[in-house]
Amino acid sequence: MRVRLKYTGKYLTGRTPIKTKHRILIFHQFEYGRTVNNMPYDDILSLIPDAYCDGLTIYLPNDFDREIIGKLIEFFKEDHYSFPDNIAQIGYVNDEVNKLVKIYEHKQPQE
Repeated sequence: MRVRLKYTGKYLTGRTPIKTKHRILIFHQFEYGRTVNNMPYDDILSLIPDAYCDGLTIYLPNDFDREIIGKLIEFFKEDHYSFPDNIAQIGYVNDEVNKLVKIYEHKQPQE
């Protein structure tokens, strides 16, 4: 089951509210943990200073550097980043071209 939780971290206030067609979505899964963790939100928002989070969605400014998506993919590689165990997927959505880019996806451990 994938669900979305509200972000409650330090970047929730103090930024100019924007709504654009460039969004980052973070999905949670509870079969792998019951804790709520703002860490991925805080890390993304610290890397993109003009981004805005309304509590669920991270909106990127229209003029954001497109290379940041590749940088986020590298930043969140599983062996480099310690994800909370309830993060299922992080994706970038470009509504202008109806495109989804997976930034991170939880992989089931191999048995």
